[in-house]
Amino acid sequence: MHTLRIGDRTSDDSLIIHDEDRLCYQVRWFARGTYSIRTISKALLNEWVRAYAETPDAKSQDVRERIVGQSDIDRFEYGYAATLAVMAKMILDKMPIIRKKS
Repeated sequence: MHTLRIGDRTSDDSLIIHDEDRLCYQVRWFARGTYSIRTISKALLNEWVRAYAETPDAKSQDVRERIVGQSDIDRFEYGYAATLAVMAKMILDKMPIIRKKS
């Protein structure tokens, strides 16, 4: 299901896929003047993609509240709701992906 690759980014560079492995993405996240590196579970991202496919206009907090605890994924992983929302929208082609040229 995942279509994100290392180097993919949002058009405003607020999220950049820095690395990935079989289980997770490592992303650089820039928001409200802060910068962080986050590890995002691909299994959790799948849940967000499914949720946004069903309700594309939902707010990230609404999706978080709806799906938290519905699977075996630890609840703490849901703390990156905004990051997960952006990544899900990138996968669903609701947000443009800027790809670096190879």
